[in-house]
Amino acid sequence: MTKDERRTDKSGRPIYSIPAYRYESFMTVIRRYQRKAERLGVGVLEVEKIEERIINRIDPVTEQQKLVKYHDVVIEGTAPKLSDWEFVGRLEHDEIIGTILRSAPEKSIPAEYQKAEQKCEHCNKDWIRRKDTFIVQYIDGTYKQVGRQCIRDFLGHKDADKVAQWFEVILAAESAAIGEEESDVFSGGMSQPEYFKLDSFLSKVSTIIRLHGWVSRSDAKYDDYKNATADIALNWIFKPSDFKEETEAQNDDDLKLARKAVEWAQGLNGDEISDNEYLYNIHMISLAEITDYWKAGYAASIISSYKRTAEKAAQSAETEYYGKISDKVILEAIEYQWSTSFEGQYGTTTIYKFKKDNYLFTWFSSKEVISVATAVGTKFNLTGTIKDHNEYKGEKQTVLTRCKVEEC
Repeated sequence: MTKDERRTDKSGRPIYSIPAYRYESFMTVIRRYQRKAERLGVGVLEVEKIEERIINRIDPVTEQQKLVKYHDVVIEGTAPKLSDWEFVGRLEHDEIIGTILRSAPEKSIPAEYQKAEQKCEHCNKDWIRRKDTFIVQYIDGTYKQVGRQCIRDFLGHKDADKVAQWFEVILAAESAAIGEEESDVFSGGMSQPEYFKLDSFLSKVSTIIRLHGWVSRSDAKYDDYKNATADIALNWIFKPSDFKEETEAQNDDDLKLARKAVEWAQGLNGDEISDNEYLYNIHMISLAEITDYWKAGYAASIISSYKRTAEKAAQSAETEYYGKISDKVILEAIEYQWSTSFEGQYGTTTIYKFKKDNYLFTWFSSKEVISVATAVGTKFNLTGTIKDHNEYKGEKQTVLTRCKVEEC
């Protein structure tokens, strides 16, 4: 899941889902950052648990369904302020790929910095090679790009260095929550100089997805059963002898898919990437046609993002509205897709989604009538009334009400 797709609470704070059986491991990492924050003395880092959910998952080893408990949390640690300036984000400068953006939680780096060079608007020395620079904002809305070495001088405060480090604590905590913990944040800049051809790397990603399915680093972080697709592909590069099955299974279609995905990412236009940090970052990687170790997670996701976009386009063209509003309908052997619940003004509401041929159906129910453990594809006979026709994420949906269901 990308930053732009992540759920938020009512205050707009990003929500992170951590499996209950790995929650303590997550908190061990967070406590390390909390100790760092305490030593800095410029901010407090806290994790607030806001909800517990039960999700139906499939064990890839036994292929049996199981219910997994998740803790939904938000991370409290606002971007620090000092001398009326506030930290907004960090620019990671790669001499080959270009500038990669890393906004602070609940913040957004202005699009004008997408093409920013390795310069500091305080000392104006653009000849210094900088790994990263900070974007800060004044109370009047003015933004400045400042080099790490100039932070103290620019802000005119002896604690400026501490504030900069505190900002990085926040980024590191967020990275831990989404499964991409930055191990170099406190280690003095550990580097990985090797680059890989993007289409070759993504052809391996394509093969792995075809054989084992797509797993993001955030999904793999707290799941003992999973390894991230990006990391499997990297291991394949470094130790090809360990991947005989994948090597034998790889074919021309994997490379074709990789190249189509790269072309799609390269073709993302200005409007799409100007307000979407994730799309901008994969666009830059695709233009360079290479990736390195640290950006492999972004790079690998190009395949899944391209496939998801293509599938949505196909679904939008294929899906149709069923019947007319107010019609009473009898739907036989309709396939269950998923369900989810949320708390509202009038109590708990459960949303059910079904599919039959080229029709998608949604039903908002005030009570749970189908178990969360129900397998995807289970067929039901359903009667109800068509309440509305709407479109959601490019899919035409027929909204039902006053439904009765029975399993086939």
